[in-house]
Amino acid sequence: AEEYSEKKDQKLADYHRDMAAKAAPAMADRLWKELASEEHAKVQKGLPWLSSYPDLKEDVEMLTLGLAVAQGRDLGPAKERLQQLADNPRLKTSALTLLGEAQRRLGYYSLAREAFGQVLASKPEDAPAHWGLQNVCRDTGSFAELEATALKGAELNTNDLRPNRALCEWHQRKKNSTRAIATVHNTSR
Repeated sequence: AEEYSEKKDQKLADYHRDMAAKAAPAMADRLWKELASEEHAKVQKGLPWLSSYPDLKEDVEMLTLGLAVAQGRDLGPAKERLQQLADNPRLKTSALTLLGEAQRRLGYYSLAREAFGQVLASKPEDAPAHWGLQNVCRDTGSFAELEATALKGAELNTNDLRPNRALCEWHQRKKNSTRAIATVHNTSR
């Protein structure tokens, strides 16, 4: 659009601006997927472009908070803002999931468990909430719940190997090599 504006072709400039505006929500969705895949550099790179669209202001704020939580930065302020955003019905699931992760990283495991539990009560198939709860279980040594949550997470997203890796790691720590090998075998399918 800028190139055509410089060439004084306003029609093509407007066309490209319109196309970019229509693509922006898909870009926000892509950045959420990249955040979930721990592609932080890609999220960081995409945020400035996305922030030029006022209609996506909330998405930009949530992605910015998600990036801060994922990188372990400014967890206290992020936690406070996520608590406020969880009251917005459109943002509730994402805000509670990020809030749970912030609570977990701060060591507030019961609050993290509560946030993830709220998400799963309304959306039992939410893979990120299962992943977050799995991490709480791992951090607190709740193996029975870790195993059930990891198995559910693996079932929900067969492309995400993190649940099986967590189970394998846990079995190795518990010196249960037979279960660890079986988990690795299931992961490699």
